Amino acid sequence: MSNLSRSGPELVSGAPFCGAIRAEQEAFFREEQPNTGVAFLVPISDKTGRPFDLATEKFGLGQAMYGGQIGVNVEVSYHRQVGLDFTIRQLGNTGMVHGVILGEPVPYAHGRDQLRSAIPAHKDIDGVNPSSPFFRRRPTPSAMVHIAQQVWGNLSAAKTAVVGSRGAIGSALVCQLEDLGSRPVGIDVHNVGDLHSAVREADVVFTAARSARIITPEMLTGLSNLVIDAAIVPTEEGIVGNVDPRAYEDSRIHSSITPVPGGVGMLNRAMVFENLRSAIGTAQAA
Repeated sequence: MSNLSRSGPELVSGAPFCGAIRAEQEAFFREEQPNTGVAFLVPISDKTGRPFDLATEKFGLGQAMYGGQIGVNVEVSYHRQVGLDFTIRQLGNTGMVHGVILGEPVPYAHGRDQLRSAIPAHKDIDGVNPSSPFFRRRPTPSAMVHIAQQVWGNLSAAKTAVVGSRGAIGSALVCQLEDLGSRPVGIDVHNVGDLHSAVREADVVFTAARSARIITPEMLTGLSNLVIDAAIVPTEEGIVGNVDPRAYEDSRIHSSITPVPGGVGMLNRAMVFENLRSAIGTAQAA
């Protein structure tokens, strides 16, 4: 893919790829599997009773809205740490709940792994339980890969790099790319030299680290690669990604970039419900 003739980058959104997926989901949930339910659990502070992360609450409400559009009842509820593992296990035994999502990030450092493992593997549609069949098919990496396949094409022949490869999203993404026959280069965000080289050499850069603006316009100058940015980093100026927003309007850059916000997010929601479809299909076949 060469965009050297274009002045400035192309901003790519996952939204255009959602239409066909959403239509299939709506047909399935409204016609074949009505009364499907999902529980979205928002962790809240024991002291204030408020969500630890407003972005988590916003994401849950967004999932509820999307679910309503395709015929799935997504119930968003709020929970303190005490008793949350019991609640999760109860939901696992409830026939009206087909998927359980624990809002991330989970703030309870000492009980985080226990809570994730409490989610029944067959209902873990967000893929946070290591024993879940969806652990290698987490929604955000799936959305990133889907966009890359639609824009770039066959990833097995592409040079790929994953920035933040040791994180929850990055590690799952590496697994998905390897399953597709790609050999991604994992990048530690703290090594600026490696980051610069990887971005310059890769055909497709996937990035989901927790640091804002680590990919600068200078790193992308003159390139025509594809950069899939799924990072969500709160700053005083609002939510930003790993790519410095100045790159979005830099005429020296010919890359295709998913902006933050407005890039991967919408397709991420759709991939959650793709896992839900798969979970229901597996349960029916059992």
